[in-house]
Amino acid sequence: MTILETSIHFLADGTKVTIRSATPKDATGTLHLFRSIVEEGLYTLEEPAELTTTVEDEQETISKYQEHPGNLCLVAEVNGEIVGMIRAKSGVYRRTRHFADIDSMWVNAKWRGRGIANLLITTLLNWAKQHPVLEKLGLFTFSTNIRAVKFYEKHGFVVEGKYSRDMKFDENHYVDTVAMGQLIKPRTTAPFGAAIAP
Repeated sequence: MTILETSIHFLADGTKVTIRSATPKDATGTLHLFRSIVEEGLYTLEEPAELTTTVEDEQETISKYQEHPGNLCLVAEVNGEIVGMIRAKSGVYRRTRHFADIDSMWVNAKWRGRGIANLLITTLLNWAKQHPVLEKLGLFTFSTNIRAVKFYEKHGFVVEGKYSRDMKFDENHYVDTVAMGQLIKPRTTAPFGAAIAP
């Protein structure tokens, strides 16, 4: 995982926000944040009763992110509390290492709409654009999360497809998943079927 230099920002109301790379020591805080998101019951795969992740599990997850230079795990911290987090994980094979999946983006409910998410995604995008290997970012979000879709579009992502009815909340209550992506480096073109040089 890339370890970024810590950056300090101030929200419109003067609140100081620290954006930094996560470490295993943050596991208690990141897990507390994730649990608060899951308990909302709206936009996570897990339901509250299914969340069995322990602090040790979270420490291991963060440690594994640190093992690969194409990964990034950032937290947003206010007064010692982790109020936001974003994670991107790139492929490990030659054919996939140019692509990183943003598999998590969380902001504590009481801090939404104040610029925390903008700080996280902007920091991640700047890192990705300067990365020597990464060319594209991708993510998935629920079709019902209109706010998230518009947020990502604002930051340069486009809708690339949809998985119909792949989330089932209750009997006869399904939700589609939207796939979004962004090319962060100039596209390398080649005739159809031709190999692109590594």
